[in-house]
Amino acid sequence: MKQPPKRRPERKRPMPMRRFEEAAETLDEEEKKTRKPLKDDPLADAEVPRYLRRDTQNTGALVRISLVATGLLTVAIVAVAFLTRPEPNPEVPAGLKLDRGLGVLASPRGYTAVLYPPGTAGAKKLVSLQDGQSGDEKDGFVWFKDLPSRAVPAGNYVLDISAPGYKNRRLPVVVQAGKPARVGYNTNTALEKAGG
Repeated sequence: MKQPPKRRPERKRPMPMRRFEEAAETLDEEEKKTRKPLKDDPLADAEVPRYLRRDTQNTGALVRISLVATGLLTVAIVAVAFLTRPEPNPEVPAGLKLDRGLGVLASPRGYTAVLYPPGTAGAKKLVSLQDGQSGDEKDGFVWFKDLPSRAVPAGNYVLDISAPGYKNRRLPVVVQAGKPARVGYNTNTALEKAGG
């Protein structure tokens, strides 16, 4: 009978990772022996350029300054957005039923609406209301409630809408007995700035 060939005994080699760990430990120990503390080394600060040195004393101040600057910039952006936001479109106030007269929706807020007889240039105004005069606030809505009346009977009229710093607009309106009239918000009732 043949005997199986003899095997060499296996040598246990250290794992590659273990070799690196041992080498690193050896280097760390050697470095610790040769390294001098920075405080005792008079050339340590001279060798490192100033812009590369770490200044731990002013770090807190820089963080505070950047936070304050960011906060101020945020407040400024919000303020500009608030001041330049467009006015909301005027609407009939909630809960108000426009069941008679003449309702006018126009902008800018605080405008004046005047009713004139038709076709007569420079005629005497019949009725005048200012936005905010008929309600609690200036919301872009004016309501001539008492139309038609003895002074302003049912018929055709001219509505003049004006505001300081804006061009006037004249629109034809019809006042009818028992039927409310409404001038809706559109490009004719949105006044343009004067000179623009």
